[in-house]
Amino acid sequence: MKSRKLLATVLTLSLGMVSVAHASLISFATRASGSVPTFLSAGDVKAYVEGLTAAPATAGYCDAAPAAWNGLSNQTNCGGVANNIAFDISATFSVSAAQAGTWSFRIGPDFGLGGALFIDGAAVDFRATDMWWSGSHADSTQILAATLNLAAGNHVIRAYGAEACCDGAQQGQYLAPGSTDWITFGADDGITPRGLPEPASAGLLLLALGAMGAARKRAHG
Repeated sequence: MKSRKLLATVLTLSLGMVSVAHASLISFATRASGSVPTFLSAGDVKAYVEGLTAAPATAGYCDAAPAAWNGLSNQTNCGGVANNIAFDISATFSVSAAQAGTWSFRIGPDFGLGGALFIDGAAVDFRATDMWWSGSHADSTQILAATLNLAAGNHVIRAYGAEACCDGAQQGQYLAPGSTDWITFGADDGITPRGLPEPASAGLLLLALGAMGAARKRAHG
C-alpha cells in the first residue's frame, strides 16, 4: 500500500510539472576551438562547430542546459576557460496558432572570430567579423538578428560561433507578433515546446514509470 501511495505521488508530481512548464528549452555546448578557419558563409561556421561538438567535451568545456539564454559564457556555465571557444547555443520553443506570424530575433554574442544564426535549420544571419555586443543591441554590426514568418508548431533558433578571447556573457531574445517587448528565452517565457517536457519533469516521469514497473513485478512475482 505504501509503495502504491509513493508511486501515485511521484507520478502526480511528474505529470503536474510537465503540464505547468512555461519555458523554452535552452542548450549550451562549448568545445576547444583550436585553429579556426576563415569563415566564408553561415554553413562554414555551422560545419566547423558541429565537427567539434560531435566529440565529447574536454576539460574546460561542457554541454549544459541553462535556465535562460542570458549571461551565458563558458566560464559561467562550464566553469571553464575564457579562450579558444567554439559555441553552439540554441532554444527550442513553440508558436501557438494565435502567435503565428512575423517574429524577430536578436542574439547578443561574443564571437570574436565570427558566427552564424539559424532558424529551423536555415541560415538567417552571418558575420565573419569580430562580434561583441557588450550588453547593447544598438550596433547592428555586433549582433546576429533575423525577422521572419513562423507557422504554429515547434521551432529551433541556433547560434554558432568561435571566440579567441575573452568569453563575454551572451543573450538571446525574441519579439512575438504584435508585441513591443523583447523577451529573453528562458524561464516563464511562455513558449514551451509541445510534447517536450523540461528535463527535470522528464526525469521525474521516468522515475515514476520505473517505480510502476517494479511494483508490477512485485505484484506478479
